[in-house]
Amino acid sequence: MAYTGASVASTLGNVLKDVYTGTVVEQLNNEVLITQRLERDTVDFSGNQLVYSVHKQRSAGVFARAENVQFANPGAQLYAKPVYDVKSLYGRIRVTGLGRVKTAKDAGAFLRVLEGEISGIKNDLKMDLARQLYGTGNGVIATTDTSGSGVVVTLQSAEAIRKGELYIGMIVDIGTLADPDSQCASRSITDVSIANLTITVDGANFVTTDGTHFVSREGNNTDSSVTYEVSGLQQLVSTAAGSFGGIDASAAGNSYWDNQRLNASGALSLDLLTQSFNTVDVQGGNVSAMISSPGMQRALFNLLQSQVRYTEPMNLKGGFKALEYMGQPFIADRQAPFGKVYFLDEKFLNIIDAGDWDWLNEDGNILKWVVGYDAWEAVLARYMNLSAKRRNTQLVLYGLTNDTTGV
Repeated sequence: MAYTGASVASTLGNVLKDVYTGTVVEQLNNEVLITQRLERDTVDFSGNQLVYSVHKQRSAGVFARAENVQFANPGAQLYAKPVYDVKSLYGRIRVTGLGRVKTAKDAGAFLRVLEGEISGIKNDLKMDLARQLYGTGNGVIATTDTSGSGVVVTLQSAEAIRKGELYIGMIVDIGTLADPDSQCASRSITDVSIANLTITVDGANFVTTDGTHFVSREGNNTDSSVTYEVSGLQQLVSTAAGSFGGIDASAAGNSYWDNQRLNASGALSLDLLTQSFNTVDVQGGNVSAMISSPGMQRALFNLLQSQVRYTEPMNLKGGFKALEYMGQPFIADRQAPFGKVYFLDEKFLNIIDAGDWDWLNEDGNILKWVVGYDAWEAVLARYMNLSAKRRNTQLVLYGLTNDTTGV
């Protein structure tokens, strides 16, 4: 008996759910370092934003006076309200009618088709979520070189290519922050070169690029300088005072909301690491983790070679390993920015979301027929963002020169 459209949708939807359960969620949560390190706040975001109340200023009503002298004026504690909203992240898969036909005779055959698509989208989502969470909060993946034209685009560094953030088949826009697709829109990458620091895109030649142009994922940014991507660690713990949670740390009176930073301007040293710890300590914070690239972890290991006592590497959830320094883990993540070490007081950082990764199935069907095509689609979605309750106990050590490849 042939399947009807309704029964196929119901049957394949159940199979897809079975394949999804226990695989996509578990691996996505555990294999993205930041999401498995930071505490999660699950909040009802129905029409609302998440607002924290942070203490920004002590009272001025503290004084000492001589006998029979009038008191000073009373003071008051002052507070600020950083505001956060979740961003919408999606992963979309498609299976053809051929797989649907095979299901009628061999459910296992179609199960393998689904497993392949789900495994692929899981890896793609994992990589892109890590890119966003380590990013600058503006959707920028790579900066173009000061000169270049045509379909071969020269980048300022090969970091995004090395990390797999720019890859063959990816569709990108190139432009400025104010106009993200001003140079070219919806171009597919046809080649990448780490040695030449280049990506090649399809289509006709475009206007010459310069150091103000950026590569971003197609459609993730708008012409109004708005990004649909989540906030990133390089925005939260930045190398220059900037805005996060709607509070601009560079504005007068807002230094309480600025993170700490040290410009190494050279190689990693134990003195720089200790100085970073001390800087956070002076602010009343406690470093709970250091996050950097494998290259920087290797540099730390080399610095510790002369030490008499060694400690076993820490094994962390998700397969990550860490060295210990000052009693805290120094964690290497291949997606972490090159040439930087983040000293985090994690109790003040949160991943906020409105639920876990799940299929869009409000109509009761996970697999939906693509009208006009012999194909079926399913979409994974999650609504989340990175937030902070306190920034001045977070520090970035940057300008480290011995980590050019991050490996």
